[in-house]
Amino acid sequence: MAPDDLNEQDDIQVAPEPKAKSNMLIIILVLMNFLLILGLAAWFIFFQDKGDAGKSGQGASNVAEGEESIEDSVKSAAVGPIIQLDPFLVNLDEPGSNRYLKAVIQLEVTTPEEEAEVKNRAVQLRDLILTYLSSLTYSQTQGVVNKDIIRTTLIKQINKAMVSGKIAKLYFTEFVIQ
Repeated sequence: MAPDDLNEQDDIQVAPEPKAKSNMLIIILVLMNFLLILGLAAWFIFFQDKGDAGKSGQGASNVAEGEESIEDSVKSAAVGPIIQLDPFLVNLDEPGSNRYLKAVIQLEVTTPEEEAEVKNRAVQLRDLILTYLSSLTYSQTQGVVNKDIIRTTLIKQINKAMVSGKIAKLYFTEFVIQ
């Protein structure tokens, strides 16, 4: 091979097309923008403030005006004595179905006298709560609004059964349906 042949082969180099590189860069930029828009849309859907949306939905009318929602009860600064009740396990009112609800409930009172009354009436209160929970259907236990309705109803029923005191708040520390 002669030195002249090498020079001719060196001169024949295939240069990559600049158009192919610029097309690939455009595709990558478009994909990155698409992913950014998709991420922002997901953020707005899942993380936007839904404070008023849950209160204006169906079922919110069952929670009377002036009654405390769970958000309000968590925000309050003073916490009274809290009495934990034994777990409740009930069959839901679903004919032809074997659905169970397990709930652990804690009651907050404001004075030691109310705490003593709750402890003295524990059997009556358990019966009241068991009867109410077993009257619920599966659909009545789903969602935050329905849990607020259950909470409000239980507070009213328990306060009717109390003679001298009243419970301030009711907390669900477990709420499992199988």
